Parts: sequence; C-alpha cells; structure tokens
Amino acid sequence: MWWKMGNRSHTVAKYEFLKTVKRKGFLFTTFILPLLLTIPLLVGMHYLPSISSGSSVEARIGFVDHAGFLEPDANFTEYKDLGTANQALLDGDISCFFVVQEHFFNDIEKIPLYSKEAGSFFSSSQKRMKDFVLRNLLRQAKVSDEIAEKIKTPIKAEEIKIDKQGNIMPEKAAIGNVLLPYALAILLVLTIMTSSGYLMQGIAEEKESRT
Repeated sequence: MWWKMGNRSHTVAKYEFLKTVKRKGFLFTTFILPLLLTIPLLVGMHYLPSISSGSSVEARIGFVDHAGFLEPDANFTEYKDLGTANQALLDGDISCFFVVQEHFFNDIEKIPLYSKEAGSFFSSSQKRMKDFVLRNLLRQAKVSDEIAEKIKTPIKAEEIKIDKQGNIMPEKAAIGNVLLPYALAILLVLTIMTSSGYLMQGIAEEKESRT
C-alpha cells in the first residue's frame, strides 16, 4: 500500500513540476527578468565613466580668502568679502563660493561652501574646492609640480588574481568570479519565489477541483 502512495506522490509532484516550469510567467521571471535587470546596469557601468569624463566645461567658483594664500585662476574668482561673493552668486556669475577664515592654519575646521543647488552638483563643487585649496597649500610649501600631482592623486591598488598554479588570471575571469555568484543567487531567489507562488496556486486549484 505504501509503495502505491509513493508512486502517486511522485506522479503528482512530476505533474506539478512540469506544469509550473512550462508556464510563461515562470520562464519570464526566472530567465528573462534577470537579463532585463542586468543589461541596463552593465550598459550604465560601461558608458558612465566616459560621459562623466567627457564633461570638460566646469562652472566658475568664487572664494573669499581671509588667510591670504589662495591665488585665483581661470576657474576660481576671488572676492573681497562675503557680501560681494553672495551677490555674484545671486547674479549667476559663479556657481558657488567658499570662505577661508584668518585662523585657517591654526585651527582645523570646515570650510563653508555656499551654493543654490545641492546633490551631485554640490559634491562636484566640494571636490573642486578641495583640489584648489590643496594645490595652493602645496604651492605655499614650495612643493614641486610632480610631487603635487602625486599627492593630489591617491595611489590606487590594482587587484591581480592568481590561480592555484600561481598563474595570473585574465581580468575578465576575475570579474566573472565576482559577478557569477551574485547572478546565481539572484536566479535562485527568483526561481524559489516564483515556483512557491505557482505551487500555492496549484494547491488552491486542487482544493477547488475537489470541492
């Protein structure tokens, strides 16, 4: 008797499995949906660096230097006081401005950066301000241009993968080793969620047919 029940359970499980995996919704969620989510991400990662580096036009930034060590250039304009710089910002002559206090060298504090916008624009202006102040500090210390460029550009480590034999792995293989587990995990989660939903739907249909 027990082998008959096992045979029936196997038949029901086989029927439910084949019925689930043949559904268009299951195939779409398991295979097509991850591709639709991955392709825009890969395209954005490929083109975003070139787009950001291609924008060479930068808005002018003003500054008020009470410490007396900053020198204006083509992208940075000096103003005598806060009121003049604020008026230039309102008139649209500059995108933002910052103020360096007299006790800049004696006290570590934040440099106020005034602007009419926020978000990514503020982050970009903040980075440009830091580079400008650092460049003038290095000039004030009479550091050579070569060393100044090295200081402004932090050293980046290049990750090189080696296999069990000690050979250097290709870069694509190293990237694949990182992306493949994530892709398989996403595929597994989507498959479990979709199949469980269809399993509950099959149970509901079976109870309804019995009724």
